Amino acid sequence: IARLLTHLACALAEPDAAPAPLVLASRSSGYRSTLLRHPGWVLKALLGLPRMVADARHAWRVRHAPIDDSRNAFLYLHLDATRTGALRVTARQWGVTFNDLLTACLLQALSPMAAQRRTAARRNRLAVASILNMRRDLHPDDRDAVSPFLAAFRVSHDMPDGIALQQLAQDVQRQTSHIKRHHLYLQSL
Repeated sequence: IARLLTHLACALAEPDAAPAPLVLASRSSGYRSTLLRHPGWVLKALLGLPRMVADARHAWRVRHAPIDDSRNAFLYLHLDATRTGALRVTARQWGVTFNDLLTACLLQALSPMAAQRRTAARRNRLAVASILNMRRDLHPDDRDAVSPFLAAFRVSHDMPDGIALQQLAQDVQRQTSHIKRHHLYLQSL
């Protein structure tokens, strides 16, 4: 997509210049070719499905709004470069990724809103999902395809009272590194 947008921007910047031909992937790429290219990863992901389902059965579920309520909302938070840099330095010092730290922050922010889960017999863990770009898993010839190659994964935690953010981020990191190392995000395809 970046190459396509760059090509378009260059063409708009110099409309009189003859544009160089844009060369994209010669064939349509998809998840199928990636799955066929990595059968061992697929097998690990399939063998991990029972564990993923068992973990999901312990995740607390929020009460949904009435079906006829069509409102949708989001909260936007802007972090300037200084604060983002501080978060990146902290993540590096703690041995976690930036995404792991943000996921831990999200879990900590959501925990007070899900206090009812603490008394639940089964669904007592807090879970959040994240999107992963799996373009690096494609065959090198397919990486220029104009298509998103996304997968999802979920992490969960008991979220005991008073857990330190560093400990939580490191717990999240253990889960995400296991998922990435064993390509368990393929379970979401």
